[in-house]
Amino acid sequence: MGIFYSFEVFFLLAFSTLSYGAYQPDFSFLDAPPEGLYACSSAASNTRALSPVLTTNLTHTMVHRFNNYQISAYQALKQLKKTDTLLVDVRPAQEFNQFSIPGSLNIPAYLLKNKAFLKGKKLFLINDGSQSLNLSQVCHELGNMGIETHFVTGGLNSWSKVSHVLNAYDAFNAPLDMMTPVSFSLELSLPDILLISLSAPSVNTEHDPLLSQHTNYIDFKNNVVLLTRQIKDLLKKNPYVVRLFIYNQDGQIPTRLKSHLNQQFRQSIFYLKGGELAFNHYKKNHLALLKRLKHPPQRLYRCRG
Repeated sequence: MGIFYSFEVFFLLAFSTLSYGAYQPDFSFLDAPPEGLYACSSAASNTRALSPVLTTNLTHTMVHRFNNYQISAYQALKQLKKTDTLLVDVRPAQEFNQFSIPGSLNIPAYLLKNKAFLKGKKLFLINDGSQSLNLSQVCHELGNMGIETHFVTGGLNSWSKVSHVLNAYDAFNAPLDMMTPVSFSLELSLPDILLISLSAPSVNTEHDPLLSQHTNYIDFKNNVVLLTRQIKDLLKKNPYVVRLFIYNQDGQIPTRLKSHLNQQFRQSIFYLKGGELAFNHYKKNHLALLKRLKHPPQRLYRCRG
């Protein structure tokens, strides 16, 4: 029974793009589950990595931990000059080997508790800039063990703005400013984010409530000067914003526009991979999968005799 059920879940993930409609963008990057911070630590954590919760309801504890354990890339860089501080990159080894910060250690988050040499050290955790709530939870758990820990807000994206030093970094093949719908959805409600859509809301387009609730809509119309002014006005009203999350309908944002915005703003900027179409596609399939996992098909087997 388990074999048949596993096959059905795989079939749902692998072939769900066939029913998307007349427009068929490439959403193959959505098929693989994300590399969770706790991947390989236990069966329960693997389920958490496969099925992140889509929610806008942050508890007071979540927000408090996020605010308490975050640190800017600039502050982390200054404090790393001290001998008792370590920068720990918690990304998968494959990504770390592609490019990394000189002097950083690569240790998966779920193994940090088992590293005796970390006792007495101050840790700064860094990743690709996503999964901030999970990182704040890791910091909290290590703090309970007597290890002072913070995570770098904006991850490597923010670090590249203040340091400009990454070993073997290839911006073309591994852009630091792209975020998948999975990671995007988990960050939306955090207090340090300003969410911006470059497409004006349309009655002909399906808009996800999770996006719409937090989005500031700017009708771009290729006017870079006006766009820059409007974003600056939004930042004046939200002075504590550290990250800008920008998206449009299909995810096709010109490189020149990205370069301009990167020069204009000190905040780290992330773009939604595949745009709103990919986000809606991901959420639709994700909820369908959760429904299947919650209500597995029942089969009747005849008794032999």
